[in-house]
Amino acid sequence: MKSLLKYASILSLATLMIILTGCSRRFDVTLENGDEIAIETDSFRLSNQEAFELVAGGYIGWLNPGIITLFDWVDSIILADVEIDEELLLEQRAEMEDTYSEDELQEMLFLSGFDTLDNFFDNVRLGMMRDQAIIDAIIIEEADIVAQYERLFATEGEDSSLDDEMRELIIDVLRDEYLSEMGAGTRIIANLRAEAGFTIHSTYFATHYETFLEAWTIEDIDVETGNDSNLIASIDGHDLTVDEFFNMTMEQFALSQNGPLFNYLNLNILQDVYNVDRDTIREEINEAKLNMLQWFYPQMESQGLHSEQEIFNFFHLTHLQNLAFDEVFDEISEDRLLELYDQHVENLKAIFEHNNTPAIGARHILLRENEEMTNSEARELAEDLLAQLKAADDPSLLFLELALEYGQDPGSFGGDLGHFRPGDMVIEFEEAAFALDVGEFTTEIVETEFGYHIIYVYYIADVTEEEFDPESAPAFEEIREDLIVLEFQRLRNNDRYLIYVMFNLRADQNIRFGNEQLQTRYNFLREQNRNNVEN
Repeated sequence: MKSLLKYASILSLATLMIILTGCSRRFDVTLENGDEIAIETDSFRLSNQEAFELVAGGYIGWLNPGIITLFDWVDSIILADVEIDEELLLEQRAEMEDTYSEDELQEMLFLSGFDTLDNFFDNVRLGMMRDQAIIDAIIIEEADIVAQYERLFATEGEDSSLDDEMRELIIDVLRDEYLSEMGAGTRIIANLRAEAGFTIHSTYFATHYETFLEAWTIEDIDVETGNDSNLIASIDGHDLTVDEFFNMTMEQFALSQNGPLFNYLNLNILQDVYNVDRDTIREEINEAKLNMLQWFYPQMESQGLHSEQEIFNFFHLTHLQNLAFDEVFDEISEDRLLELYDQHVENLKAIFEHNNTPAIGARHILLRENEEMTNSEARELAEDLLAQLKAADDPSLLFLELALEYGQDPGSFGGDLGHFRPGDMVIEFEEAAFALDVGEFTTEIVETEFGYHIIYVYYIADVTEEEFDPESAPAFEEIREDLIVLEFQRLRNNDRYLIYVMFNLRADQNIRFGNEQLQTRYNFLREQNRNNVEN
């Protein structure tokens, strides 16, 4: 059975972004307290410097935590005077407090790298300030407003009818057009940083920033660099020291369950528990290559795995975590299997009943507002076509001709919708269609959210009055193994179960943090995860 699950979690775990070989030698930030212990277990330990390099030099998603920390620090300075809607911020906070329990809030905060709701909403405020700064920086010229108005409403170039509401609408459209260009908002903020004299005193992070800009096709902004070994960055009289940068980065990102630090810890712990030779991992990689063919490397790269070593590390950790998972969740209880079987029978019954509800085959002529006609013109055309159908000797043939010539449903040929049952269409369309007999069309225009419809029914299925026979379902023993496989897949596809396994393995290794605050947060998250899984 487990062989069927061999690769069940490969793609679901691909977001781990394994950076397990340590950071590049280019990492050039040295901590004064780098030799102190950051994390230790009964079998190994990590110094502050080692943990810092793993966290600040790794990736979460495709972003580097060190760069995120730098952005938050510098943007909080250069955007300090940007005005935002504070009432909206208070509303969002009140909504969170009303929606979640205290423990749920605390768990979300800790997982996001924040100790308090105040700290979290300081970060939300910063995001709103960035958005507002981008909006403020986009200058919309009057000539552009008038030109856009003329394009949309075909006036003669006079803007006398442009009231304030319409003007704001046009400005929003133009602003959205500008921001639709790749990296437009990112470029604005990057320019603000450069204009304020943002300087990075680390070649490693300056290079990361340059790479970030290039990813957004921003190649004309120079990254200012300095050489003060005690600083990470400086701007407008403000300095970010190495120790401050270390504390900020570790507080927000050290406890990321899918981050590079925990990936490193998990691999080291699992290697002590399970002995897996390299050839086994290579065989799994080769098998994955055979299954994915030319899509293997693009898939790996899309998950941030660019080198053969990173790919090997990813498969290695995945294999070890699967072994640990299978050992903990090695058996599905008979009660659970019977529950799953009952659910399967209920699903079969629902499918049977759906298939035995009335079904019809229909065409429609859909007309709606577009670049060539207004809403009222679409309605007028629909009424004209309906009048032609009412006067026709052979409405079925004319319906097809009109649908081919005028119909605006790109997903059908000649307006043919195929067969459908109650619940498949929006209610206005469904009520009108099921009121028709074969060969009939609607004598009134049917209006839905999609536009104006004329509907023609060409088929009605015979419906039996049979009832679902539970005896027609496969016997429990026939699908027992399939139910086990499906349940294991469900468990594996839910991150909390794998995190539960790793929390327990780290506890077996007596994991300890040098930072009391991180230790408290870690203990809380473990307890929350245990409660969630066991409940």
